[in-house]
Amino acid sequence: MSKKLPAQPSLDQLKNQARDLQKAHNNGAADACSRLKEFLPRCAALSAPEIAAAKLNLRDAQQVIAREYGFSSWQKLKRHLEEAVVDFEVLFQRVEARPQDAAQIVRMLQTSPRQLGVLMIALGEQRVGMILKFLSDAEIENTVRSIGELGPVDEAAKQAALATLERQSAGAVVVEERTDLAGHGDFIFGALGQAVGNKRAREMLARQGIVATGGKPKAKPRLSKKYLLAKSAFKRELQERPTQALDLDGIRQVMVKLAEMARVEGLLALEEVVDDKAQVDGLLRYGLQLAVDGTDPDIIEEMLTTQSRTLVQNLETRCQMIVACVRAIQNDENPRIVDHRLASFYKT
Repeated sequence: MSKKLPAQPSLDQLKNQARDLQKAHNNGAADACSRLKEFLPRCAALSAPEIAAAKLNLRDAQQVIAREYGFSSWQKLKRHLEEAVVDFEVLFQRVEARPQDAAQIVRMLQTSPRQLGVLMIALGEQRVGMILKFLSDAEIENTVRSIGELGPVDEAAKQAALATLERQSAGAVVVEERTDLAGHGDFIFGALGQAVGNKRAREMLARQGIVATGGKPKAKPRLSKKYLLAKSAFKRELQERPTQALDLDGIRQVMVKLAEMARVEGLLALEEVVDDKAQVDGLLRYGLQLAVDGTDPDIIEEMLTTQSRTLVQNLETRCQMIVACVRAIQNDENPRIVDHRLASFYKT
């Protein structure tokens, strides 16, 4: 029987459920095996010991979680959650039409700084600026402090905060521990600037010890002629010499250049260099493509680790076959026996 998603489902929470299932399976939990048998097609016909011995990667665990909630795939579950977020558009429109009503909720949350700060982040800079116009100086400063003391805020916390505003009640919101007082400085500056002007906004942030760059987006760096020439030479280098032929120093230099290019131009620039003509190691090409496609970092690590283990195992098998072959030749064995001996290394 399918489980029901919570009222405000979070993709991060579902990812954690998948990781917990993977961990439970690795630890031999009987409940994990029964869930795999019911919801993972490739395990349907396996016995409990076979399921316990089978390898479960993160993608398989996510598939189980999706099916437990009634979705045929993880991608369909993700799409459902992304579409569910759109429901808050009505709330946003209501806040923009009557920010004074939202300001009343903000006043209620003055004694819950974390919840208040997350709600402000979730509403966005423009709407926060509209709300601040209806608060007193003391309330504005308290709101600024609440935002400034936040650490990273994930989508789950944002959605929960918006749901709280929707219900017009003060429920608890769990966020990560504070890591940086100035982590949201530009956000605060932008919202405050709309409400009280940039000059006063800077004064208020200074009193709170919060640093902001002024709210201006960073300009995209201009690519120098020297950089473009070096990029072109690097591209030719990848086309003319396979990365498999490089030693460790050589492959390190290639990867450093790729990292520098991604930092300057962004991930998409790597597609231009690592094209079909580039003789790049398959594992490296695969990983870069996953990164360019925006694949979750945990999934990338899982997939590359699995593939690298396969490559290492294949290389080890090849070496064992060579050793066996040389010894058989030295012993003047029948070629048919040699063939059967070598086939035994990888055929079952």
